[in-house]
Amino acid sequence: MKKALKLHNGHIRLGKPLPWNVYDNCDHLLLTRGYIIERESQLESLLERGMYVDAAEFEASVDKPRSYQAYDPFWVWDDLTAKLAFHLTHAPDPDQFQRRTEEMAGLIQALTQRGGDATIAIIMLTMDHRRYPIVHGLQVATLCEMLTKRIGWESNRRTPLLCAALTMNLGMLELQQQLSNQRDPLTPEQRKLVREHPLKSATLLRQAGVVSSSWLAAVETHHETSQGTGYPTGSCSPIEEALLLRTLDIFCAKVSPRLYRKPMSGTQAERVLFSDACLASGNPFIPALIKELGVYPPGSFVKLANGEIAIVLKRMGDIKAPMVMSITNTRGEPLIEPIRRDTSRDGFQIVGETRRDTIAAGINPARFWQENNSSGERKQWG
Repeated sequence: MKKALKLHNGHIRLGKPLPWNVYDNCDHLLLTRGYIIERESQLESLLERGMYVDAAEFEASVDKPRSYQAYDPFWVWDDLTAKLAFHLTHAPDPDQFQRRTEEMAGLIQALTQRGGDATIAIIMLTMDHRRYPIVHGLQVATLCEMLTKRIGWESNRRTPLLCAALTMNLGMLELQQQLSNQRDPLTPEQRKLVREHPLKSATLLRQAGVVSSSWLAAVETHHETSQGTGYPTGSCSPIEEALLLRTLDIFCAKVSPRLYRKPMSGTQAERVLFSDACLASGNPFIPALIKELGVYPPGSFVKLANGEIAIVLKRMGDIKAPMVMSITNTRGEPLIEPIRRDTSRDGFQIVGETRRDTIAAGINPARFWQENNSSGERKQWG
């Protein structure tokens, strides 16, 4: 290989063909292009041994456009995750890092503009704890774009904010992954690293050539509070961008899975934000977030008054009455084809949430938001 690139777990998707040949640390062929790694234990063993690819081949595969007939936002999200993982886990080019991060922000803006409901559903349905640090930054950045666009921030203010969201944990990516799978309380050393990571992240960004003052300030203060109870300095004056990052950081952490716990629903996470007196006091972003997502965000699973179980498809004018697709009948039996329901109508109101792992029906979420969908779901309305 001309230039070897070491792979990490965020680069490889279980059950998907490898897009490159993989070598060991002695440049011996380990796995051929197209090989499928099926098991987590197999992947961990290979990564421990050391997996390397040709850097040029890897970058070409990341940037290669996909040919498809229907626009699939779930695939686009997965592609964004791969791009971001590559961008953040390799030595930055000081001449290119800021520009490429801004390009990532532009891709996020395009995704949300193409389909806000689909984007929210992806956040609510993402269950990939193996790439938590990368996915988490992408989730926060995406909601930053949607929320600040709602409240009228101009693009030249939104873009540095998205860049800050994508890079706010640059100084603790490995530790963040470790903590997402750790059941035990933080050790003193881990706690120290967590408290220092905003400043370390900002330092790394400066070394990578970032000069945007609002980007750097948001990263440095995204764990500070107006009461002075935050870290790393105990400042009482975090900028608005930092308050928004902190708010969405908490929300996205709650709706994401851990190896040791299940994710909260969107409704539960919204309640957590309101119940945190320190965070909620004088915070205009929490009510704005609920207006943007709805009480039952797209991707949520709910029970209807008639007994059907449904997945929330689209936000409507009433934040408590979204459009849904029923996936089971009134007896809890899976429907061959989902049925659209208007939850503002009598008999079809939402009466509660339902955990995804309690639903007997097999679900392919991408089918509900894929454009030019030819799956033939019934357009019947309740």
